[in-house]
Amino acid sequence: MLVGSVLGKMEGVGYHTQERMAARTQPNMLTYAERLMFQDYLFYATDVEMRYAFRCVHLSDLVNNAVQMHGLNQPRGKLLGESLVAGCLISSILEEEERVNLRVQCAENYTLATETTLQCETRGYFEASDTAFMRELDQELDPVYPLTIRTLRAKNASAKVFEGVTKFLTNSLEEAFNDHLKHSFQTNSKLKIDAWLDSNGRWRAYGVIYMELPNLDRAVRTDLWQHVAVLPSFREIVAASDDPDAITVQLVPHAIRPIRSVNPSWSCRCSQTTVENMLLTLNRSELQDMVRDEKSLEIRCHYCNKNYNVTSARQMELLTSIIAHPIDTSVKN
Repeated sequence: MLVGSVLGKMEGVGYHTQERMAARTQPNMLTYAERLMFQDYLFYATDVEMRYAFRCVHLSDLVNNAVQMHGLNQPRGKLLGESLVAGCLISSILEEEERVNLRVQCAENYTLATETTLQCETRGYFEASDTAFMRELDQELDPVYPLTIRTLRAKNASAKVFEGVTKFLTNSLEEAFNDHLKHSFQTNSKLKIDAWLDSNGRWRAYGVIYMELPNLDRAVRTDLWQHVAVLPSFREIVAASDDPDAITVQLVPHAIRPIRSVNPSWSCRCSQTTVENMLLTLNRSELQDMVRDEKSLEIRCHYCNKNYNVTSARQMELLTSIIAHPIDTSVKN
């Protein structure tokens, strides 16, 4: 048990003795081992000789909650689910960078956005317009369109942000993300992602990313990428077995060296303070216009749909603050 043994040592598993006893005594509940197997995880490993690295993520619970939160149908839920999986994977290979923002723009049709930390705390949203493209998408016709992928990456203890932008004509997010990895990142990496509704109406979401390390020789490189090229879909892999060890055996052509595993979690950082700080960045005249209207502002967080109210009196306080202490929003070199 390689992956399973690491998963069993993860922090934050949170299954108390009473829950384990209940799971074992009630036939309609999963056993502790089964619940451990099906929980969301991000597993870090290399091949045993440390010639390449890979990360495997299971994100089903988080994707179920996200799709339900945003009220998405099946085609839109699949796009959000795959983007959340990709965001966790891309963030996991950038270990010197604290936060990765991933944005997918399909012209005027839809916008996907995720934000993921190094600790695999993530959030995401999907917003769409009423267009012919979206009507085709909702009918599961898989329309092809240029997808613009944008990543913003912030390093630890640094205000500097690194940006990568690519455009790719496709009907597959996986293809678009792999093109982005190829042209925007220094390491040779490739991912495989999928999100789908199972026969019980539950979302299943899995992904893996492979990254070459500096000491990878030609023969092992060939073995690795030939193996990846003929991998079955995650649906087929998971249909054969949900066991993390069995999944890993399918994904990797060599013996592995487990490193660590973490529990992904949904984490939205919105608050009344962040909303008001956003208003403070507006042009003074814009805030003055809001104050003149003498109406409360209702502002919704795109990521978690929580609504915030800023009263007209509070708007006046913010305007007074700007006048007394102007904020320098100019870009400094």
